[in-house]
Amino acid sequence: MVLQISTGMYFDGGTVWETSHRRVFHTNLLRGRADDIDLPVGTLQFASRGEAVAITAVDRLPKKNRDGSDTFHIATGGEELLADVADVVAFGLDALVLENYDLARQLMGANQGGSPRQRARLRRTFTPQRFVTDEEITDLVELFTQLLALQRQHFEQAMRAIRRVVDAAILADTDVTLAYSLYVAALESLSAGTEVPTPAWDDYDRYRRQVIDAAVVGLPDTRVDEIRAAVLSIDQLSLRRRFQAFVIEHTESSFYRNEAKDADRPIRAVELPRALDFAYQTRSTSLHEMRELSPELWVIAGTADTTRVDGRWVLTLEGLNRLSRHVIRRFINRAPTGIDVDFDWNSALPGVVRMELDPTMWLHGYTDFHASEGPRLFGITLTMLSSALAGHGQAADMQLPLTHLERLLAGQAHSAARVPLIATYLLWHRVTPQEKHRPDAEKIIDSYIDDLDNPSTPALALGILLSEKHPWTTEQLDNLIQTRTTELSRRRTTLELPNAMDAAFQLTLALARWADKDFAGATKAVAAAVDLDPGNESLIAIEAMVQCGTFPLIDLSQYVISGSLVSPEIVDDQVDDGDIPGTISMPFESRA
Repeated sequence: MVLQISTGMYFDGGTVWETSHRRVFHTNLLRGRADDIDLPVGTLQFASRGEAVAITAVDRLPKKNRDGSDTFHIATGGEELLADVADVVAFGLDALVLENYDLARQLMGANQGGSPRQRARLRRTFTPQRFVTDEEITDLVELFTQLLALQRQHFEQAMRAIRRVVDAAILADTDVTLAYSLYVAALESLSAGTEVPTPAWDDYDRYRRQVIDAAVVGLPDTRVDEIRAAVLSIDQLSLRRRFQAFVIEHTESSFYRNEAKDADRPIRAVELPRALDFAYQTRSTSLHEMRELSPELWVIAGTADTTRVDGRWVLTLEGLNRLSRHVIRRFINRAPTGIDVDFDWNSALPGVVRMELDPTMWLHGYTDFHASEGPRLFGITLTMLSSALAGHGQAADMQLPLTHLERLLAGQAHSAARVPLIATYLLWHRVTPQEKHRPDAEKIIDSYIDDLDNPSTPALALGILLSEKHPWTTEQLDNLIQTRTTELSRRRTTLELPNAMDAAFQLTLALARWADKDFAGATKAVAAAVDLDPGNESLIAIEAMVQCGTFPLIDLSQYVISGSLVSPEIVDDQVDDGDIPGTISMPFESRA
C-alpha cells in the first residue's frame, strides 16, 4: 500500500525523489468541464467526451537513508500507486474506474439490458455517463485527505476494506454470491477490537434459545440465569456479534436521511440489526457450504436496498453496497491520525520480497547469539553441512561462531541447555578437515560429550548423520520422536531440520521396533517417515518392502545427505535382530 508512503509523510522532511506516473482508466463518469482536479497525491483529468479519466500520481522516495547514505531506490514502478488512487476514486464516487476497457463497457451495460438472472444491477455504480458534481469532487478530495492522514494501521485497514468493496462491485456482474460475501468481509475486517454490548436473552437466536430453555427445565431460577448469562457471554465474543456491533456503531443518522433520499426501500434503523445478522449468516453459508446467493437478494429486488426474506427485511446487494461505503467513510472519519514512528515504510514498498538468506552468507560472522538459540544454530549447521557433503555448495567458515559457542558452553550449568551447543560443536569437528578445527576442540568435546547420552533430538540427529548407534531403549526413542512430532505439528520448535532427518527419526524407530518383533509398529513408523518426506521414491520403495515382510539394510546417513535410501547392492539384504539402528558406517572425515 504505497499510496500513503508517496506523500512523503514518513521521510523526516529530507529531500526526496519525485516521479510522476500517469495512466488512463475507463470510467462511467462524465465531467462538465475538462479541468484538472487536484488530489493530495496527484490529479484527475476527465476526458471531454467521457468514459475515460487520466490519473496522475506523484511517487516520492527519500534521497538519503536515515544514516545519511544515498538510497538506491529512486522510484517504484507506479503500478500499485495508480491502482490505489483508482480504487479510492471508484470507492469515493461509487463508480467504475478500470484499466480494462472491455470490462468497463460490460459493467456499464449491466444497467442497459441483459438477463437479470445473469447480472446484478448496482444503481449508481454501473450507471453509464453519470455526471460528477462539484460537491462529489469536493467530497472525494476530503476522502483522500482524511485517508492519508490516518495512523498507518488504520490506513491499511481502510485501504483493504476499500479494495474489497471495489472488487465486490465489479464482481456483482458475474458472481453475486462472492460479491455479497466481499461486502460483508470488508466491514468485518474493520471490526477488530469492537466492544460488543451484552445482549438480552430474548434477543438471542430463537432456535438456540429453545434448545437451552428445554435443557434447563426444572433447575432453580438462579441456576437458569447463570447458564443463560454464560451462553450470552460466549455469544458476545462471537465474530458475528462483533461485526453487527461495529456496523451499527458506525451507521450515523445521515445514512437514514440525506443519503437515503434517492434509495429504493432503504433499510430502517430498527431493522438493521437483524438484517446484519442475516447478511453475516448468508456470507458464512455461501463460503462454508458453497450455497448460491438467494435470487431474492439481487434478481427480484432490482436496485432496491432491501427485500423480504422469510418474513423479515434484509439487505440486498445494492443495500450492502450503500451501507459498506457509508460505514467505511465513518471509520475513516473517526480513526486516529498521525505518524507511526515504528512503521518501517521500506518494508511496505512494492516489489520488495522478504526471504531467508542462505547460512553461508552470514553464519561466518554470527557471534551475537544466546544459548537459547542453540537449537536453531544446530539445525542451520546440520542442514548446511549435509548440503555441502552432498556437493551442493560449500560450508561457511564457523571459526567466529564456534569461538562464541565455547564461551556459551562454559557458562551453562544445565545439561539440557548445553546439548544443542555441544552437538553443533561436535558435528563441525567430525565432518570438517583438521585445518578447520578449533585448537582445543577435543578437550572441549570430552568435557561435554556425556550430555549427548540422554535422549534428545540433537543427539539423535547427530548420531544418524555420523552413523553412530544410539544407546536408548525403544520406549525412550518412541517418546523422543513423539515429542518431536508434537512440536512440529504445533510449530513449537526452533530446531529446523531437513525433511529427510525427521523421516530418518521414524526409520530409526521402525528399525528398533522391527528388532523387537513389533512388525505392525515398524510398518506404522515407516509410513510416518513417508509422510515426513513426501514423494521420496526410495522411501516409498522401503515402505512397500516392509509391508511385504522385508526390511532391507538402509544407510540413514547417506539418506539424509543425498535423499536416497535404496541402492542395488543392498535391496535384497535384510536387517538382522542386532543391527540397530541398521546404518552402514561411513568415514565422514574423508568426505570433507
